[in-house]
Amino acid sequence: MQLRILVSSIVLMAASSLAVADSGFYGALDLGQSTMNIDCSLGSLTSLGFTSSTCNDRNTSLRAAVGYNFNGHFAAEGSYINLGKYSVVATGTNSLSQPISATVNQDVSEIQLAAIFSEAIADNFSWLVKVGLARWDLKGTGNVSVAGVGTPINVPSATGIDFLFGVGVKYNINEKVAVRFQYDRHNVGDSNTQKSTITMPSAGLVFKF
Repeated sequence: MQLRILVSSIVLMAASSLAVADSGFYGALDLGQSTMNIDCSLGSLTSLGFTSSTCNDRNTSLRAAVGYNFNGHFAAEGSYINLGKYSVVATGTNSLSQPISATVNQDVSEIQLAAIFSEAIADNFSWLVKVGLARWDLKGTGNVSVAGVGTPINVPSATGIDFLFGVGVKYNINEKVAVRFQYDRHNVGDSNTQKSTITMPSAGLVFKF
């Protein structure tokens, strides 16, 4: 819901900004592919009859951002991003020769606050460096199935703040619209949920208000 409201606001402001002077404010929509380095090893599960595991460690992610460009070299930006669901599925056969499976899911969303530094490198092109903080929210769910009968299990959830770093380039199509390409990296999780690194290459549109 938060992401839907922010995206709608950016689209409406972008449409209305075509008739007004540049105020320094801007909105952006970025589409990317996020990857989490998940541990897929079975560990002690092998003693229960689990023999194989698969990981879903990639997702399509959408970021909606608003920011203020103080000058041609520095901007402050806040954003909300849905990083999607990551999962591990283990399968095998128990001592009664019944098929068994276990699924652990982690849904990740976050709010990012960042300073963006930029410098022109050619006509309408500039490089970007982003540093800031990501407040992540990781929600865990899970299920165990024996002979086709599933039972929900408790999976730890966590919320925290970690350092965010990114680099990229931007191309100004005109005075009001630009495209940008970024690569972000930061950590999520804690000792209860497993600490992981998320990376996200993305492409997006920037609308200057």
